[in-house]
Amino acid sequence: MHAMKNVAASAKEKINNIGAKGEEKRDEAKISAEEKVAKAQAHGEMEEQQVKAEKHLKQADAIRAKEEKKAMNEAEKEMAKDGLAQKKAAAAHAYENPNAVVRPGGGT
Repeated sequence: MHAMKNVAASAKEKINNIGAKGEEKRDEAKISAEEKVAKAQAHGEMEEQQVKAEKHLKQADAIRAKEEKKAMNEAEKEMAKDGLAQKKAAAAHAYENPNAVVRPGGGT
């Protein structure tokens, strides 16, 4: 039972990471399109360089956002696994101590 919940938590993390990667790619495509429009409207080399610099900043933000989402997904998975471990420990304690009172949340 616990193994299946661990697998489910890992699967959820992978799905969320795929979503984060998709959002990053969507943002990169949007950034690239905006850059092309801005370059076409630019008057001179200086403005084109500024457009490129802005593009690189936006791309870095998109990558940072993806990495933050992946870190959050990892943390959620670990919290789910920790919660299962606490429940398992509480169940083992209750089994070993039949007179113990088990409270919701895993405490005894």
